[in-house]
Amino acid sequence: SKLAELQGTSIEVTPTSAIFSSPTALGALAGPITIHVRNAGFSPITGIVPSITNGGSDFTLNNECPTTLPGMGSCALTLNFKPTAVGERLGNLAVASSAKNGLQLVPISGTGMAPDATLTPGTFSATQIRETSTSTLVLANPSTAALRLTPAPLTGDFSLAGGSCGATLAAGASCNYAVDFKPTTAGAKTATFKVTLGVGSFSFDRTAALSATAQAPSGTLSAVDFGAVPAGQGATRDATVTNTGAGPLTLGTPTVAGAGFSIATGGSCGTTLAKGESCTVKVQLLPAGTSAHTGTLTVPVQDTAALTASLAGQSQQAVLSFNKQSIDYGNVVVGGNGSTVP
Repeated sequence: SKLAELQGTSIEVTPTSAIFSSPTALGALAGPITIHVRNAGFSPITGIVPSITNGGSDFTLNNECPTTLPGMGSCALTLNFKPTAVGERLGNLAVASSAKNGLQLVPISGTGMAPDATLTPGTFSATQIRETSTSTLVLANPSTAALRLTPAPLTGDFSLAGGSCGATLAAGASCNYAVDFKPTTAGAKTATFKVTLGVGSFSFDRTAALSATAQAPSGTLSAVDFGAVPAGQGATRDATVTNTGAGPLTLGTPTVAGAGFSIATGGSCGTTLAKGESCTVKVQLLPAGTSAHTGTLTVPVQDTAALTASLAGQSQQAVLSFNKQSIDYGNVVVGGNGSTVP
């Protein structure tokens, strides 16, 4: 009879299955699902021991039930799901007790979903040999679980130079990696940056292509034309060096070739010329004879061909001239003081 059943011991566990319906990223926590345990009779039920069985390591149980449940008493259990692998994950909630209807099993299921991340590269400005430019790569974690980060080292002209990314990246967060480009030769350069992300035993890679252009130093050197210079008299002129490259110029000692030309003191050029700046080299011409003078000014530049410019000038001879072609002194007394004619 119903009365006899109530006077006995019977345990009810509801719902009869626990399904985490939404896919859950590895390492993320889903739930809770509440499981109700009820003593359906008047007599106490003892030895209540709930547990997760059958490989349900992805599921956790919070037990709020006492070991003894009085007649018509009830309690609750809560289940959470934290997947450690991709795909369907299964387990059972087992509730053991002294009830006559014996061990109660509640199937549990959930789906583990691989986490995701994006790695977005930045750009490098045009970079001169021996100079450094920096680009920022942004790593974003749209997943619902924190990710472990392991960046791979870079070689060659690219190197990892810090950034805000640490050992882990929180769910929904982003961070950045700074990458330096310091070329040793001119031309187009490429590399691949890789970061390995993981949660638990699961890992995956994200890569970003790096590309940059290395430029050789460049500049201009103006030609110098002295024009006509009196023979035996020196003249100086300025030759202008202009830096047209993407970084500083490292200048060597200027030299000249050609008779009569030499480097004079007082120029403004030193050993380094900043990007976009100009300086001067003073050149002297000390002509001789009546010939035209030609030569070459050379300014060495590190990591590229020397700058050269032409030199030119004309030697000019002095010419003696008179205001009158003939002079009439008039009558002059012998032995006198003479006379002058303007």
